[in-house]
Amino acid sequence: NNPPPSVSWVSADNQVKSGVATFDASAAPAPSGTARIVKWCLLFDGAPVASNVAVYAGNDGQIAQFATFTSATGCWNVSSGWPTTSLANARVRWDTTAWQPGAHTLQWTVTDSSGRTVTSSVLTFTTNNPPPSVSWVSADNQVKSGVATFDASAAPAPSGTARIVKWCL
Repeated sequence: NNPPPSVSWVSADNQVKSGVATFDASAAPAPSGTARIVKWCLLFDGAPVASNVAVYAGNDGQIAQFATFTSATGCWNVSSGWPTTSLANARVRWDTTAWQPGAHTLQWTVTDSSGRTVTSSVLTFTTNNPPPSVSWVSADNQVKSGVATFDASAAPAPSGTARIVKWCL
């Protein structure tokens, strides 16, 4: 009767996020035995993540420090240089400003060194990223003659890391 490992979200479910969002999870091997946590696989909106760019190593985010990412599977495996390491913590961080506002989901599957797996609950969050702003600097309802100049100002939303890249008139 060998139980599987455990995995749970440290971050709260059903949050509203804007800008840069961080999500934490922790895992542990079964208390009986000698297994270690050796693999983390992440689903984002039901599909494997395609890039490890979102993994963040701060505050003991071991997955980024001691694991190697495989884009075909969306999984991080203990690196060969750390064969006795147990990956107890994971943290992912995204700049959500490129996403459409709405609901998103995250779910981990964790594997121990004995090959046993466990899947976390689904963590649901909603992005609410305001759009950029644009406004006229020139006064409205002016009478112009000859060469006319009209000035406008734009700014990205204060949350996130976006910048203004396109103007259409």
